[in-house]
Amino acid sequence: MNLHPAGGIQPPRTDELDLTKPLSAWMPTLWYPGYMDGMPDLLIGRLPASFEQPYKLFYVETPGERAALLAALEKPVPVNGDLVDFRDGPDRTCSRRSRLRVSDLTVYLYVPSEPNWPFFLVTAYPDAVVREVGPEEFGRERYTIERFSTEEEATAFMTRLGLMAATEGAEIDITAPDRRSVN
Repeated sequence: MNLHPAGGIQPPRTDELDLTKPLSAWMPTLWYPGYMDGMPDLLIGRLPASFEQPYKLFYVETPGERAALLAALEKPVPVNGDLVDFRDGPDRTCSRRSRLRVSDLTVYLYVPSEPNWPFFLVTAYPDAVVREVGPEEFGRERYTIERFSTEEEATAFMTRLGLMAATEGAEIDITAPDRRSVN
């Protein structure tokens, strides 16, 4: 079973993992701040090796969500049977439909503030695309995310994405943290 990028249930396969401890005791986290108005902050959690996915993602759009998420991280994550249930735990703090509205497909590069953490590309989709594909396919009914080991990999992917859009006569707004347009 895989952890859906928007949250979900995942088997813990616990060897030495104590799920009675607060989530913050066994999941290191790093904040990736949004650098333009409307962009969410990301809180990325590094999951133990026993999990199927290496990272847990939270899209955080308001100060209230941030405070609620930080409080939730100081509690044990709910376990239903032998499954870790993020949806019934910290995901509840920041899982409502996104407030962000975009008119075009918009891609943002999130750069880690510490070494040995990945780079992320977050894509925000217009309402028409979300309706056509189905809101359940998106984080917070708005976003998708891609993970990269290096900035070079992320930039190369953004460049290819822009070129593919151009061949279809479409435009994608791709923005890096220094607010430079990549396309």
